[in-house]
Amino acid sequence: MKRVIIIIIDGLGVGEAEDSHLFGDCGANTLFHIIGKYPDIKIPCLKRLGLLDEDFRGTLIEEGPNKDTLSGLMELMGVVAPKFEIFPNGFPKEIIKRFEDATGRKTIWNLPASGTEIIKKLGREHLETGSLIVYTSKDSVFQVAANEEKIPPSVLYYYCSVAREILNEGYIVGRVIARPFIGKSKEAFKRTSRRRDYPYKSNKETLIDKLSKEGILIKGNRIIRDIFGRKLIVDIPSNNNREALKWLLKEIEVEHIRETMIFIDLEDFDSLFGHRRDIKGYKIALEEFDQYLEEILPKLKKDDLLIITADHGNDPTFLSHTDHTREKVPLIVTDYTRSPRKTGILRGFFNVAAIIENFFIKND
Repeated sequence: MKRVIIIIIDGLGVGEAEDSHLFGDCGANTLFHIIGKYPDIKIPCLKRLGLLDEDFRGTLIEEGPNKDTLSGLMELMGVVAPKFEIFPNGFPKEIIKRFEDATGRKTIWNLPASGTEIIKKLGREHLETGSLIVYTSKDSVFQVAANEEKIPPSVLYYYCSVAREILNEGYIVGRVIARPFIGKSKEAFKRTSRRRDYPYKSNKETLIDKLSKEGILIKGNRIIRDIFGRKLIVDIPSNNNREALKWLLKEIEVEHIRETMIFIDLEDFDSLFGHRRDIKGYKIALEEFDQYLEEILPKLKKDDLLIITADHGNDPTFLSHTDHTREKVPLIVTDYTRSPRKTGILRGFFNVAAIIENFFIKND
């Protein structure tokens, strides 16, 4: 039985894209700027797979006009996303009013903000009034934060589904995101792992849709399930990179009785280290991933295909902003032989979908 394992190192760019000047990202290079800061980085497995060899390493160039996780993952699964709208001055008053009328709750803020900082700033007001904290960022996101003791996550999810429906009427917004948090004071406020994303839905068929129709079992962690359909994808129980990789180490040894695709997005690289410009943390996370990879590779079976890539860049040394960076991303394709395929430079993340479809359906 064939099996594909695709791992996304969320935010691992390998150099500025041709159009990086349009995004204010000239000079960005997530991987090599980390190595420049920490030349003693220990990633021998990734090195053997060609990650550091620019002449050998596979490279993907994004065709879509965005630089975020949703558009990157969509394109990896075969669908190029449209240009998502951003809201540097907050969402239009008509949208906020409709959202407040539909939920029966007032909103506060409605401007770009750091998610961790905004709950510290407005958490007490939210607890006292019940008003929802609505904020955005440099990405195309409508984020709603609420304390779990004030508003249960299930209710917050409903509110976010309402926002998604409102935004679908005339706006191309990448994601509505539910951001539950806990705590009763500024010092104690903390976001929980019960985040949920409500993405823009294309009417085009993704690789996930195609494989599901073919009876191929798909397993994914939270962000994959949120983006591509929770009904189509079996849950990988994990709240962080380490839990996802520990699960994979056990899962890879299980004898599977159906053709399967395992799809894991390692979000910590992006959310904990890229956005927070934590170069050392990113370096340590890469080393930890490499150690897991050393254990994963020998466990690959004869009918397994392993793909390691990324969805965008997020250069932690780039100080002009704390947003994603428009970069090319690496592509590593290997199997039980542990010998990487030389794919070269491929224009369009959708080449990954073609590789997977070819492996499963065309018996290549």
